[in-house]
Amino acid sequence: MKKNRNFFIIILLLVQFSCETFQRSDLTDFRKKKFYLTKFTYFNGGINRKQAYGFMKDINLWKILAVLSHKYNINIDYSDFDIFLLSGSDSEIRVEGLIKDDEYIWEYKGKRPLSVEFEYHVAVNPATSDDEYKYKLIFKKGGKRIEGFYGDIFDKNDLLAVIASAAGFKVMPQERTYFVDDQGKRIKFHRIPLNKDETVKLDRAMMERKIKDDISNYMRKLSEQEKKEFRDNLINFIYTKTK
Repeated sequence: MKKNRNFFIIILLLVQFSCETFQRSDLTDFRKKKFYLTKFTYFNGGINRKQAYGFMKDINLWKILAVLSHKYNINIDYSDFDIFLLSGSDSEIRVEGLIKDDEYIWEYKGKRPLSVEFEYHVAVNPATSDDEYKYKLIFKKGGKRIEGFYGDIFDKNDLLAVIASAAGFKVMPQERTYFVDDQGKRIKFHRIPLNKDETVKLDRAMMERKIKDDISNYMRKLSEQEKKEFRDNLINFIYTKTK
């Protein structure tokens, strides 16, 4: 019982900083409109690209987007991000940073009229040496911000519960993916499957990944001169076959 009470206290402390923003959101003007997840930025100076991919895959961002879709009666399409995750390759992650590599970015290469961008920050508190976590969700129209949600969390596993609580849902501590809306209805999470065209994109992405992996493995066995010759031959082959 004490554990459950502590859970509620922590959630309430976190929610008070962002609850008003969620309740008075400008997203209420976009009912039944479709947004697209176009960017995921993970700030963490203590990891590599492979670990960043693992985090993006494990965080289950689709559940958070499902909560917001339910709250504001909007549609959020995350299929481009899912294709990236299901391809099993971290090659689409761009690595940046001013002093060291600490920004790991997946970004959709095209343009979307209505978009969603997600950021997750991990930083070390110099006073306590403990990790601190922050999240940011930005909704845009034509590349311009129309709404933003920000917050701090004490435990990275509480991200979904914190956002759900801030959006006005009751959180059940024994099962943190169990939410009840203001009408007493339980939210049922369903991951949206890829459609036929998206499945084709996934198949292509996986094929390209296999080709790149095969080439990479082969080139590791070559000398610098052999790599140059192989590259030239490959370029000639591609241009010959595509004429």
